[in-house]
Amino acid sequence: MAYATLRSRLLSRGWVPLPDAQCRANVVGDNHVALCAADTQQCEPCEALPELSACSGTGHCTMQFQGEGGKMLRVSTYGDVHRHTAVGEPEDLVVTALEPVSF
Repeated sequence: MAYATLRSRLLSRGWVPLPDAQCRANVVGDNHVALCAADTQQCEPCEALPELSACSGTGHCTMQFQGEGGKMLRVSTYGDVHRHTAVGEPEDLVVTALEPVSF
């Protein structure tokens, strides 16, 4: 399933993005301040997807949402995080796993 489709469904059912203050460091790298200043597209996914927590250099990303009663959901994806709104192409961001998060 395309991440854009799942995200729309979650938001319509009352799930809210759970921001990660370390998104830029986790997605762009420790030198994110300089990299994002030089190329704002580097940090665009963290701005557009407040639920984005981390991405690997191989295309795997993790997003988190919070629901009623403090429930949490972790979404794993694969693909180009910059194509988070696209649906239907092989390089689009697709969901690979959904898992409830417990403390």
